[in-house]
Amino acid sequence: MITGKNREKHETNLKKVLKCLDENGIKLKIEKFVWKWTNKCKDACKKIKQEISSTPILQHYDPKLPIILATDASSIGIGAVISHIEGVPTTSTARIQRWALLLAGYQYEIEVESSRQIANADMLSRLPLKGTPISKEEALDQIQVGETPLNASEIERETMRDDILSKVYRYTIGGWPINYDACLKEYSERREEITTERGLLWRTKMIIPQQYRNNVLDMIHQGHIGMVKMKMRARQYAWWPNINQDIETWVEKCRECQEQHDMPQKTAIQN
Repeated sequence: MITGKNREKHETNLKKVLKCLDENGIKLKIEKFVWKWTNKCKDACKKIKQEISSTPILQHYDPKLPIILATDASSIGIGAVISHIEGVPTTSTARIQRWALLLAGYQYEIEVESSRQIANADMLSRLPLKGTPISKEEALDQIQVGETPLNASEIERETMRDDILSKVYRYTIGGWPINYDACLKEYSERREEITTERGLLWRTKMIIPQQYRNNVLDMIHQGHIGMVKMKMRARQYAWWPNINQDIETWVEKCRECQEQHDMPQKTAIQN
């Protein structure tokens, strides 16, 4: 079958195929090429529409039932379909390990399927919604800093400029020397868990260059959530040596955080 996202693209694709066939001396029977929209076709189309808009193809989510998340990606988009199932099966692996760590708090199993087995997700990945396209760099990893997204390409660029992190990056790729600067000690202690992906990662956390650390502290401080919650929030996204001390100093300098901390806890009045 020859298709296209619109009539113009369809005709272009058709001409390419016909040219290729002609160049190779392949003849086609015209009767096999003619397709007519008959009442039988109309009824079949109507039936398909009814099927895909009714149970079990389309139904409300039931939290009591197990689900399967079918995903697929093409060069232009990502498709995902959530369905209810009778049961679920298993599989997993450097970048995928990062995701696995993040998902460790959930009960799930992973199964790799061919596109034929997950045709619904495969189809959606090839028909993305119209919108503002973003670059691969922006799509991979993003930290929202105030009004401005701090994306992985910016962090990666600054990592290469940072005197300390540029050495960590180089040593992570080429191997750590026996002797190194004292300022690299905390990185060396974590060398087995540091990877080079869009900059530097420790486990699942992005190692933030000196240039952007105050931006990240400002981001996780939004809402004046206090020292403990700031540390919890930071653990999800970012790391650098002495990050806990930096958070403590940041909170101590914030008058609003101190006022909330000093405020006595409200107690319910008993009748």
